[in-house]
Amino acid sequence: MLTVITLVAVAGACAPASPTLRTEGATPAATVPQWTTTWGAAVQQAASGPADVDRNWSEEGFADQTLRQVFRVSVGGTKLRLRLSNAYGTKPLHIAGATLARSDGGPKARPGTIKELTFRGARATTVPVGRDLLTDALPFPTSALEKLTVSLRFDRPTGPATVHRFTTATSYRAPGDHLRTVFTDAFDRNTSYAWYYLTAAEVTGRPRTSTDQRAALLADTAEAPPAPSPAPSPRPSSSSATP
Repeated sequence: MLTVITLVAVAGACAPASPTLRTEGATPAATVPQWTTTWGAAVQQAASGPADVDRNWSEEGFADQTLRQVFRVSVGGTKLRLRLSNAYGTKPLHIAGATLARSDGGPKARPGTIKELTFRGARATTVPVGRDLLTDALPFPTSALEKLTVSLRFDRPTGPATVHRFTTATSYRAPGDHLRTVFTDAFDRNTSYAWYYLTAAEVTGRPRTSTDQRAALLADTAEAPPAPSPAPSPRPSSSSATP
């Protein structure tokens, strides 16, 4: 059962009606835990024009590049999965790899948090034309309003990309494979105010608490344990000097 809490992104333009999609990789309903949509974006066919604030890569698509996108969840959980869409693609979409990480600002992934996303246990997958696909559930505790990054690797031309055309969030791309790269200057040189292929993030399980966040921060940044408290000073003798 899927409970929709909120959609953080709203389509910024009138998009064509979404085609009927069949989700690849979905588990039979009887065995599925309760998933909550914590972030989502409406998508449309590739388009660009004067209304675009920055570069729009939807018509040209991607080839031998890593696409890194940032989104903010609304509610947290213990596991997360992503929904990727090839609803308006003109050819099957081959994804050579994907990773998820906590955002460290801009295109930066927080060191120590990059995790591999899989598709039915495989690192790579192909999304048929007119379909969408769910990643496998990833144990990745998240808290409300936390920013995450998802990186997608394309090792062959994608053709025109399914896109959420207008957003205030910045997406980044760099040539080659940067799935596990914390940061590269090439990301800053190639930016776009749109989301590509990414249409939803879903969570399940107990949201991460403030205690969990503090523990994760210590683990993510590999901080040294606090220094032990100094030993207490010896107590003075209770006996008094003889007059």
